[in-house]
Amino acid sequence: MSWQAMVPSFALLPVSVSAAAIAGAGASGICAVCVLTSALIVYSARLALQKSNVAARQLLTASIIYLPLTYLVLILTRF
Repeated sequence: MSWQAMVPSFALLPVSVSAAAIAGAGASGICAVCVLTSALIVYSARLALQKSNVAARQLLTASIIYLPLTYLVLILTRF
């Protein structure tokens, strides 16, 4: 179960950074996307290490919050 949570989270880092670069977000937007993705990686690592229902719920919550915040950052840093 540990690799099933970690691999997609690590794969999001280059995808998110490239999306921010393509969208013209600038350095602050790219840094913000890196911070958001790093937070998701932390929650994935917590699930990989603890393997509990609480860690799984926290990862689910983080993943639900991640995408709208990423889009918001991309939109706000574009202007």
